[in-house]
Amino acid sequence: MKMEKVMEVMIKGMENNAVAEGRLRVLYELLIAFIRIFSPFNVFRYITFRTSLAALTGPCCYGLSSPGIIQWLKKISMTSR
Repeated sequence: MKMEKVMEVMIKGMENNAVAEGRLRVLYELLIAFIRIFSPFNVFRYITFRTSLAALTGPCCYGLSSPGIIQWLKKISMTSR
C-alpha cells in the first residue's frame, strides 16, 4: 500500500517537472524567434550568457525572499522560550 503512494507521488513530481521544462522551453523558443526582429536577443544563444544570468538571478531571488521567509520561520518557531 505504501509503495503505491510513493509511486504516485513520484509520478506527480515528474509530471510537474515536465510542465516546468516545457514552459522554459517555450520561453527560450520565443526569445530565439525574436532574434530576427531584434538582433541583441542573439545573446540568449550563448550558454555563457545564460549561465551568467542564472548566476545573478538566484542570489536576487534569495535576497528578495529571505526576509519574508525568516519572519515566517520566527513566527512558527517551535522552540521553548
